Order: sequence, then C-alpha cells, then structure tokens
Amino acid sequence: TDGTVCSRCGQTTTMTTGQYYAIQKAKSHLEYSAYSRKSLIDRLVREDFTRSDAEYAADHCGANYFEQALQEAKSHLKYSAYSRDGLIERLERDDYTHEEAVYGADKSGANWKEQAVQEARDTLKYGAYSRTGLIERLKHEDFTNEEAVYGADNCGANWKEQATQEAIDILKYASYSRTGMIQYLKHEDFTSEEAVYGADNCGANWNTQAAEEAKSYLKYMSPEKKFTNTFWAKTSRMRKRPTALTIAAQTGSKKRRIARRNT
Repeated sequence: TDGTVCSRCGQTTTMTTGQYYAIQKAKSHLEYSAYSRKSLIDRLVREDFTRSDAEYAADHCGANYFEQALQEAKSHLKYSAYSRDGLIERLERDDYTHEEAVYGADKSGANWKEQAVQEARDTLKYGAYSRTGLIERLKHEDFTNEEAVYGADNCGANWKEQATQEAIDILKYASYSRTGMIQYLKHEDFTSEEAVYGADNCGANWNTQAAEEAKSYLKYMSPEKKFTNTFWAKTSRMRKRPTALTIAAQTGSKKRRIARRNT
C-alpha cells in the first residue's frame, strides 16, 4: 500500500493491509473520543488487530497525544471537580504519560479555586462537615491550602446547619446527652456556638436518648453485673459504648473515622 509518515519518527514507511485498516479504525475512534497511545493500542487489539498493527496505527494515525490528553482533561472536568494534581493523576490512570497529563491539566483552562468550590459543594451532598473539616477534606483531594480555604468559604455552606445535620446523622448510630453531643460536635471541629446550635436544633429528645443509652449498657452487661453499683458507677462515666464502633464501622469512611475518634 501507499507510504505514510510516522508521527513519532517522521519517516515514511510502507503499510501492509493490516496496518492500513488498523489506521482507519484508529482514526474512526479518535473522531468520537480521546485516547492515549496505550489505550488506543489496547482498543485496537481488542478489535482483533495484531499488537504490531495496532502499535503501527497508533504511531501513524496522526494523533497528537498531548492534545488528546487536553481533550480528555476537558471531558473529565465536565462531569466532576478536580484539583490540578488530581486531574494529572486521573489522566495518568487513563494511560497518558506524565508529561502529557501535565500538559492536559495545565492547558485545560480550569480555575482550581472554582474547582475546589465545586468539590466542596459535591462533598456536602453526601455528608455534613465543619469548615475546618471541609478544608481538610479538600486538601486530602490534593487542593492547595489556599484553594481549600477558598472552596470552603465560597461553597455556600451554613456551618450551624451543618452542625445540626451532623448531629442528626450521628444520632442514627449512637445515643448522646446534650452535653455529650456538644462535645462530639466540637471534636468534629465545629465551633462552640455551632455545636450548641446543632445540639439544640437536631430534634433530639434527651430523655429518650438517656433511655436508649441505658438499654445499650444493659445489653452488653453480664447478668451478674447488671445490678452491681460499682459497675453502674463505672459505666455511667463511659462516653463510648461498644455498639457505636460496631455500627459506625458499617456506615462508610466518615463514620469509621467518627468511631475511631471516640475510641
């Protein structure tokens, strides 16, 4: 068949029939989606081209893999928020080289502070956070401290309402006194004012909470100790019940973190 120019070495080579059809298929795929060189080769191999023909096609189809990384980055940003480092890591998982991934992230036009705002809003859809807790979560997602602070301060969160929601959420898994709830919320980095607000507006009936607390203790006491004053004196001072860790461990990473902090 006619010669074609290699996009990697710039030399003109002569194609076999298999290479020709692999190139046509590669070009077809690139019209609809972005591919790294490796992912394009793997796609062609899955379509029964030989690896040799697939590699030839990836190198001779005219693809610029830096520009493919840029297209892939823009596609990811349409559906989710990313920090710069997070987007680079995502592109590397898509089999772009580090250099291609950095190019894609840096040329994507993303405003990383606004990405932090979007990530903060998305995070708050699935759990309650204090301002400090949300900043730490954003930093865990590889946003810089400056970006994380901007995200928390501009996401529209009402921290008192977040404290209320956190109180409501934790009461699903353990019983608390009003004072205990305030202490818990402060431990979760809510301010004293936010913690008091959360405890007072979570809808808890503290008498009912006390009854549930008593039932929890009684459930795990041995029969011979149920009416021992010494045991009651000891357990009445305990802030952690055995049920809290067991139940919280089944509720996801945040509740597991809650259980560990209360241990």
